[in-house]
Amino acid sequence: MFDIQITIDGKKHKKNKPRLKDYVAMVDYNEKYYGKSFINTKDAVLEAVELIELWFNNEITANEIEDNCDLDEIMSVFRQIESNVFEVFTGVPLKTAIQEVRKAQKTTKKGKQSEV
Repeated sequence: MFDIQITIDGKKHKKNKPRLKDYVAMVDYNEKYYGKSFINTKDAVLEAVELIELWFNNEITANEIEDNCDLDEIMSVFRQIESNVFEVFTGVPLKTAIQEVRKAQKTTKKGKQSEV
């Protein structure tokens, strides 16, 4: 796990340990937006901002985040939160898990190709 921080009006806010409600909110978000053929990206980004607000215990509001952060920073903080929650739940860093899945997919593809 690592500290996640965001700066609003020159004040740094940081946190590194997710609570149960952070995990539940992330699961709800993932179920709503990942793996769908079409998503409303505007809604997805606005909900990501709400998850950031939740993560920081409402020390900062969604409006403050929207007014003070560019989209790149918002999505970077969101991905860090997602990674932290995943690591706490599984005990494996998200980056490592993704690498292992990709490695397994390549192995599976090679095996199928050689069967043909």
